[in-house]
Amino acid sequence: MRVLVRELQSQAEAKALAELTVSAYAALPGDHLGDGYEEELRDVAGRAAKATVLVAVDGDRILGGVTYVPGPGPLAEHAEPDDAQFRMLAVSAEARGRGVGEQLVRACIARARAYGRGRLALYTSQHMTVAHRLYERLGFRRVPEDDWQVNDHLTLLRYVLDLEEPMREELTADTFEPHVGARFTIDLDDRSVSLELAKVRRYERQEHAPRPEAFAVMFVTDEAFGQGLYTFRHEALGEVGIFVVPVGPGADGRLQYEAIFN
Repeated sequence: MRVLVRELQSQAEAKALAELTVSAYAALPGDHLGDGYEEELRDVAGRAAKATVLVAVDGDRILGGVTYVPGPGPLAEHAEPDDAQFRMLAVSAEARGRGVGEQLVRACIARARAYGRGRLALYTSQHMTVAHRLYERLGFRRVPEDDWQVNDHLTLLRYVLDLEEPMREELTADTFEPHVGARFTIDLDDRSVSLELAKVRRYERQEHAPRPEAFAVMFVTDEAFGQGLYTFRHEALGEVGIFVVPVGPGADGRLQYEAIFN
């Protein structure tokens, strides 16, 4: 099984993830689908309009998903101003035990760290003991004073991960623009990949963005790899840490990867 974590791409994927998520929560002890929560879990498209929905895929199969919430907003739960969060982590029954949940959580950690958030926070049911062990292994700590008693039968436990400083906070659009068309290299576990810097796009500062100017850089390559925080090597810039996500093939068939700095 080769798992790729990327952003949700279609209504069909949203529908598949909705069914997977409801099934995963229905299998837990206790009542996790009451008080309208089943409808909220099914509304993947609604979440994608307000936050970032990530999916783990193997070919055209959806293996799991999670909603990454970059800061305060309609999907944030009791968040501090510098917190990112993730919610509704779910893995299909057949993919459990294969590291899919960990890859989804690591993708959220990498995004939060690359975008300069101070902490990554979450709530989890007291019944999700396998997830608790994953969070603790990845460095999350319990914050019991922030636990949430939803009703007499359901308590949500608070976990937070304190994040390190981003690798290169001083990066700006001006860092990359002189190098459009140049080659960058990243080292994967089994090979090195060469990418071309295709475009730099500036845009207005987003809400909750720590940087004075938000921008994105687009790379193109002929080789596929998953999203993540990678160290890019360039003759003039040296080593640059960038979190990139796949965005699909371009008109010329080459694979496009984007990094957003906001």
